[in-house]
Amino acid sequence: MRIDTPTLATQLASWDGWMPISGTFTYASATTINISAGGASIYNVGDKIRFQNNDSGTYLYVYVVTVADTLLTVQGDAVPNATLTDKYHSKIAQPLNFPDNMIGRVLGYAEATSNEAITTEADITSCSTTVTVPIGGRHVRITAHVRGISTDGPRNMTVSIKESTTQLQTYIDTAAAASAQMTCEFSHVFIPSAGSHTYKLTANANGGTFTLQAAATAPNFILVELL
Repeated sequence: MRIDTPTLATQLASWDGWMPISGTFTYASATTINISAGGASIYNVGDKIRFQNNDSGTYLYVYVVTVADTLLTVQGDAVPNATLTDKYHSKIAQPLNFPDNMIGRVLGYAEATSNEAITTEADITSCSTTVTVPIGGRHVRITAHVRGISTDGPRNMTVSIKESTTQLQTYIDTAAAASAQMTCEFSHVFIPSAGSHTYKLTANANGGTFTLQAAATAPNFILVELL
C-alpha cells in the first residue's frame, strides 16, 4: 500500500513518540523488568518506557540504564509488583508526557554570595555539592562560574573543578592590571561511577591576591547536571 506524502506528514505530526511493546514485559523487581529474549536488539540505554499498573489509568515512567538479553534495569518510577499493562517505549528525546526530570536534571548546586580573598590555592567557600549519580553510565556536566578582580597587578587566576584532591578540569584567566576583572566560566563533561560524589571549586591567585566577587544577585557557583 502506498502512503502519499501529505498523509504521512499528517501521521508524523500527530505521533506522540511512543511505540507499543510486544512480548514479555513483567515485574522482576522495583528496578528491573523481565522482557522477551533478544532485548539488546530492541532496547538501548536511555530508552524511555511508560506502562500502567494493571490498567490503573495512570502511566508510570522509567528509562533504561542497562540491557540484558531478557532483563531491563530501569530508573524513574518504581516498577510495581503487579500486571504491567498498556506498555510503550520510545527512542526520541522527549516523547509526550515523559517527565522532564528524567531526561536531564540538576543533581547538585551550590553558590557563594559574598566576596572572598584568595592568595594560594583554597576551596571557594560554599562552592561544594554532594550528588548521587544514578547507575547506567550517563554523562554528567559540572559547570563552574567564578568572578574575580586582581588587587595587586597583572596576575593569573586559576579555578579548578575537583573531587577531593583529584583535579577534573582547570581554567586560567589573566588580569591585565590591578583592578582588572575577569570571569572564569567552564564545564567538565564525563561519565562518573554511580553513587555519591562530592565536587567543589578551588581558586589560586598564583603569587598575587584576588578578590572573588559574589553577591546574592550575582553568585559564584558550581552546578552539576545529569545529561
